[in-house]
Formats: sequence, C-alpha cells, structure tokens
Amino acid sequence: GADRASFLNGFCTNDLKRLEPGQGCEAFVTSAKGRVEGHLLVFCLPEMLVLDTAAGQAEQLLTHLDRYLIREDVRLKDITHDHARWLIGGPHAAAILAARVGIAPPSEICGVTTATVDGHPVPVFRVPWLRVPAFLVACPIAARPALQQALTSADVPRVEPAVIEAARVEAGFPAYGRDITAENLPQEVNRDRQAISFRKGCYLGQETVARLDALGHVNRRLMGLKWDRGATLRNEPQVLLVGDQEVGRVTSTVWSPRFRTPLSLAYLRRGHDQPGRRLETHWGQAKVVRFVDSSG
Repeated sequence: GADRASFLNGFCTNDLKRLEPGQGCEAFVTSAKGRVEGHLLVFCLPEMLVLDTAAGQAEQLLTHLDRYLIREDVRLKDITHDHARWLIGGPHAAAILAARVGIAPPSEICGVTTATVDGHPVPVFRVPWLRVPAFLVACPIAARPALQQALTSADVPRVEPAVIEAARVEAGFPAYGRDITAENLPQEVNRDRQAISFRKGCYLGQETVARLDALGHVNRRLMGLKWDRGATLRNEPQVLLVGDQEVGRVTSTVWSPRFRTPLSLAYLRRGHDQPGRRLETHWGQAKVVRFVDSSG
C-alpha cells in the first residue's frame, strides 16, 4: 500500500522512509514501553517492504502492527510459506551466484535485487548474519526445482544447521527468541549503529530509546565471550558467575571452527562488558570481545 513506509516507520527504531527500492536496513520493533517486540531486516522493493525476522515471529509482529492499522493504505501479509529459501554464504558466494547460477546479488549490506529463475521473479537479499558475504535467495515454490538444479550444477555444497549457527555467533548476530526477547531494551542488544536512528521522527517506544541515549549507557550489553579451550559449557541460556557474583547471562554458545574454542553471546553487566576484559568464571576463563559482523 501507498502508506507502507510511513506506517511502519512509526514502529521501528531505524529510518525506513529514506529507503529506496533495492535498499534495506536492520531495525527493532519496539513496544510502547520501548521493549523489543521484534528484530527485523527491512528490504525495500518497488511495491512492498519485506520484513525478515526469526522463525515463528510473523504472527506476533503482524498482530502487533495490525492493532494500530486504522485508515492507512497498508496491507499486511505473511508470505513465509509462499517461498523456498536458501542462504548462500562465503567469500566467493557473490561470484558463484553471478557466474554459475545467473543471479546478480546486491553489493550493499541489506540490499536487494530481483532475478528471474524459470520465468519467476526471485528476490535476493544480502543479509548480515555471517562475518562473510551472505545472501538469502527466496523464490516462489514453483521455481524451486529450477533453482535447486542451478545450485547443484554450480557445486554449491550443503552445510548442516550447526555450521550456520557457529558462523552466526562468530559474527555476533543475535537471534530473536534466544539472544533477544521482549524483556530487552534496544540499546542492550548493542547494535545501535546498525539498527537505531537517533535522528528520525517519532515512533512507538521512542521516549525510552531517547532517554537511554541521553543517559549514555545501559546496565547490560550483549557482548561476545571467547573461552579458553578448557571451558565446559552447554548451548543453553545460563547465568554467568564470577565467584559468587552474577555478572551476566549467556544466551548462545557454539564451538567455533575459526577460533578452535567455544564462543558465546552473553549479556554482561556494566563494568564487566569492556572488550579485552578477562573473566574468571565458574566454567573457566573467557575474554570479552565484540565480534564484527560482515557489515563492519
């Protein structure tokens, strides 16, 4: 609908009205109290805005937005099951898609282009989920066999979900429902540069975000933990203790092939969240790091 950008802009932390077709951005959807209702990638196509978020979040977000929809020219639709999707990632992903599959992927983070596969339009989104270039290829179900054949012919190897999860944590990209919940404030997630505009106009929850910005800090931040090899951890949310003191909460843990050691994402209390700080925890020693995703 014609009011889609102005309507959605009233619920997101980033400035969506500036987006032109082919562009996109990362954003939080916030509640009236400034809590995180959703974590999105927003992509601008000529006739629509496509919102990509964690699995299972569509109904919650659509219900939240529909509550405020009155007379605006906006239509909300869940298109999850209308498309088959592939995540193509790696240093040579763009070249392989262009030369071997016939898809020219976008060069900018959160950019989107549209290719044609078997006569069907196929949007290709560049996503910041990994520390290497990564592209989400979404095609109508009818075009799935042709795209699958093209990827197979290009010798694109399949990987297990655990490989993607390790690469996600290496990049420090949070997953909604695991690393982010409705209890979090946007600045706690530590993605201000990627997902928050402090200059845009009013939106639901802006007062809280602006107040935290004026304060200059939050009481906890999502950071990375690079563990010594002897650390013993489980991949589940757990309280982080230094001695008898609770200093944070671990949300995701993986074994990192890149670093050959366990890595975690964790909310660390202020005073324990400085990059380079070493923590002597009940699981072993860890170094606080700020992972750098593919957006820099």
